Amino acid sequence: LTDLFEKLETVFKREITVFDSSGNLDANVFIRAFADGGGCIQDMSDAPETRKITVRRNGLSAAYELGGRCSIELPAWEILRDRDNLFRTSFGPDGCFEFELTEPMILKFAVRSFHAIEFELDGKAIAADAPAEWLPKGFQPLYRSCEIQLKAGMHHCRKTAGEDTYAYLPGIWIGGDFAVTGNVLSKDLHDGNGLNMYTGILIQKALVDIPQNAAGVSFNTDELVTELFLDGEPFGTRISRPFFWSIPEKYRGQRLNMEIRRRTSIGPSFGNVLQFRNYHPTWPGFYSGQYPIRHFIIEPEFKLL
Repeated sequence: LTDLFEKLETVFKREITVFDSSGNLDANVFIRAFADGGGCIQDMSDAPETRKITVRRNGLSAAYELGGRCSIELPAWEILRDRDNLFRTSFGPDGCFEFELTEPMILKFAVRSFHAIEFELDGKAIAADAPAEWLPKGFQPLYRSCEIQLKAGMHHCRKTAGEDTYAYLPGIWIGGDFAVTGNVLSKDLHDGNGLNMYTGILIQKALVDIPQNAAGVSFNTDELVTELFLDGEPFGTRISRPFFWSIPEKYRGQRLNMEIRRRTSIGPSFGNVLQFRNYHPTWPGFYSGQYPIRHFIIEPEFKLL
């Protein structure tokens, strides 16, 4: 059976994993993961006292206390943006690149006007004449924008003038309400996936049970400037460690709307850092903000009285 369990561990991914205080898998819990991203942990023991457990999901670990025959509900997080998602394009040696849409979309194209780029989309010349106000502010004066309704399927871009030789000033950015996987743009399901190039405020929301004895809450924020709201009330901004917020007594033991807002750097908008070698063969392999977002969903860790 041991060999079978080890094989199953490699084949099937655990969405939620629970460890006991010794760091071993907890054998006294029943775990259920739900399609909306939430979950439930049910204690199956008759232990008279609460015990400490560690719950791992979404790539992060959080500490909880669990009593005999008690349960913990894990929140179903919704991940929102305060602006368009970004897709940094990169022309190949032949001056072309392709991308795929899984469904019809309205896309915004920001075309560099500084050392200008010209291009065709699906064989048609594209004119970008509007301000690129949806880009980060420092880039807006260097680009012009247009909106295009596109059908689902593959789309082909070909550079007809200019050079795409700037690592930090791509010839074209694509923006819109989408998620990105490779060169595939699909509907944003608000689950935190497909936001690797997003630059803006990352908004995480869910109904969360506040423990009766909670003194405060902390988060692994990826060192990003972070704001916390409970039922719409602001609890302040943290810009450095410790990312901890005290919880007043009136909120303890309540199920509340928790909202976490994190501000990214502009680092993600430049795309995969490995492609920088295409622009600078001697590039040393790093840049400021190389890993601006490591976790698109973060979990609350409550400090108990």
